Amino acid sequence: AAALHTEELAGVKLPPRFIVQRPVDKTADNNVLEMHPDDLEALELFEGDLVQLRGKLRRRFYANVVAQPGLEPGSVGVNETMRRNLRLKFPVGIANAKMRA
Repeated sequence: AAALHTEELAGVKLPPRFIVQRPVDKTADNNVLEMHPDDLEALELFEGDLVQLRGKLRRRFYANVVAQPGLEPGSVGVNETMRRNLRLKFPVGIANAKMRA
């Protein structure tokens, strides 16, 4: 049954998922999302791009992306206010998608 399920998902592109951590820069605004520069390059994002974050219960939040080399690749730094708005606890995974103009 598990093999059948993975075959069905083989052609489906899922949104990237990241582990939520506390931000490295404690003075950042509430709408700033810190990401490792390698993750920004892999997602074809630039500093200052607007991304949509989806949390639990289909909560959505829009944030500006900032490069932060102090984070581990595969994780994002999220402010406590944004974390509460998304109903997230540490550590938890979130999905993001590039904002369309």
